[in-house]
Amino acid sequence: MSAVKNRGFRVEEAEKAFREHEPNWADPTIQTLSKFWRCYEQAKQAKFDVLAKKPSRRLDFDDLLIEALILLQEQPAIRDKYQQFFQYLCIDETQDTSAVQWEIARLLAARTGNIFIVGDVGQAIYSFRGCSPEATVGQFGAAYPNGTVIRLPANYRSSATIVRVANELIGRSGIDAKYRLEMAAIHPEGEDLSQHEHEHAEAEAQFVAEKLKELQGGGTQLRDCAVLFRTNAYSRALEEAFVKGGVPYVLQGAMGFYSRREVRDLCAFLQLSVERDTAAADEAVKRVINIPSSA
Repeated sequence: MSAVKNRGFRVEEAEKAFREHEPNWADPTIQTLSKFWRCYEQAKQAKFDVLAKKPSRRLDFDDLLIEALILLQEQPAIRDKYQQFFQYLCIDETQDTSAVQWEIARLLAARTGNIFIVGDVGQAIYSFRGCSPEATVGQFGAAYPNGTVIRLPANYRSSATIVRVANELIGRSGIDAKYRLEMAAIHPEGEDLSQHEHEHAEAEAQFVAEKLKELQGGGTQLRDCAVLFRTNAYSRALEEAFVKGGVPYVLQGAMGFYSRREVRDLCAFLQLSVERDTAAADEAVKRVINIPSSA
């Protein structure tokens, strides 16, 4: 749903949208998804909510983008106001913007043509939600024939080993050569890369914990090791594996999974559901006695 909405489709075009998005899907799948989408949009209308006190409409994040685009397209006065307000536009990570976002930017820049985009189609990772580097970065030259394309191939971050592997992987992705950027390494060769695949997050976390203990046994200080993960939600499996494996750790830039308020509240309820006559249960009662709030 998010993917097709970000391509500009509306719920009235549900079947067509899903067929274009996934041509191999069977009709029953298309029909089920279309029905779900229609029910979803209907549920956001206040008239279907018995608790609604006044007419209203709920919007999700995709709706905010779509409604902004419709507003700019259909209301000349508002479009002119913001075209004059924003004299220059800069879009970073353009390869991860959707067709709807791209059209919003083009409308805002239509008066001056002052638009500067930064993007690399080889780094696009959000196609699953409708982002299309072909419809954004790839269309820059056609949309702005007087614009200038500046290619920045030098990689100042990674070793030559990583750059070479990245170039090989991106070269196999099917990206049109005219859009692809071949990176050039500035740093010398580094250590060989290794790849490990795991069936689920817990298996991956177990592998990381065992690898750290192996390094520690070989004389490496754990303070010299870092484990990177993409979002805070991924910390749970790692933290559990480290605790079970006796691997000391410090979480930087995020709150530990079991330190989060909602997790501690849930654990307190679980504690009370299985054991009520202990000191731990007493502490659990203190924590959740007013949750949910009586207000």
